[in-house]
Amino acid sequence: RAPDTPDPPPTSAELCRVRRLLANSATSAACVAVLCGAVLSPAFTEHIGISRGGGIDQRPESCPWCGATGQGVHLLHVFWDCPSRPARAPRRPPLYRQARFGWPAADADTNSQVLAWLEECTTLLWAARHV
Repeated sequence: RAPDTPDPPPTSAELCRVRRLLANSATSAACVAVLCGAVLSPAFTEHIGISRGGGIDQRPESCPWCGATGQGVHLLHVFWDCPSRPARAPRRPPLYRQARFGWPAADADTNSQVLAWLEECTTLLWAARHV
């Protein structure tokens, strides 16, 4: 779900940070997937008919925090909105592109924390998906 109010365009410095992260060989596959928008939510996998374990007759994917399934389990729910998220999770950033894609913000001190959190959530989704 996109925000009601769009983000301002990213600055050149912000885009350079994203490019550097993508070019860094130490960047994990989960981080690359987040930065490129390639992470699938449980809601989307249900919509297209993919289930946990890859089988058609398997259980639907769920939120790793609360176990909810269905169309409401979009990535922003998993990353930021789930009431069962661990307390260690950082606060949701105000920019949609950072909350959804982990793109570093020019004035944020929490860039690395946000991306690490999105990486952790993505890794949990992938582990449940590929059992």
